[in-house]
Amino acid sequence: MANNYSQGATFVPASSLAPGGAQAACDILQRIHDEYVKEGELEGELQDCEPSSLELEATDKGDLFITSGDEYFCLNSFMYIVKKLAEKQLILESFGIEVAHYCSKLRPDEFGGSYYRAMPDGSVIAVQTSMNSFTDDELLTMCESNFAYKL
Repeated sequence: MANNYSQGATFVPASSLAPGGAQAACDILQRIHDEYVKEGELEGELQDCEPSSLELEATDKGDLFITSGDEYFCLNSFMYIVKKLAEKQLILESFGIEVAHYCSKLRPDEFGGSYYRAMPDGSVIAVQTSMNSFTDDELLTMCESNFAYKL
């Protein structure tokens, strides 16, 4: 039996968030956790969140550390937090997190990652990267735009 994992971490500088934004993000995640403990499951807009699969830590300077849980990065929790921060106009500059996807057993073409970029308007842009996720034309277009390069 193999186990699949997705883990990531990032540092969001205080300059990307309005004053109090880092603590607000932590408070939003705490609300998700409290709802889960209180109800035993999450419903409505929180139903796809996994409170233990995302960790946030605000620093005294207003920076924010975002990490995944031990085995799983909860994109839904990340997107919910971004949405709520944007509603309060607490995102000044976009910020992102890279997430690695891997397995405890070697499986051809099943490794890769994702990059999620939180935008000030509350949207999240995602780029998936795995060995077979791009066509030749897409890769050549990326080379032309300096997003990728030929060796």
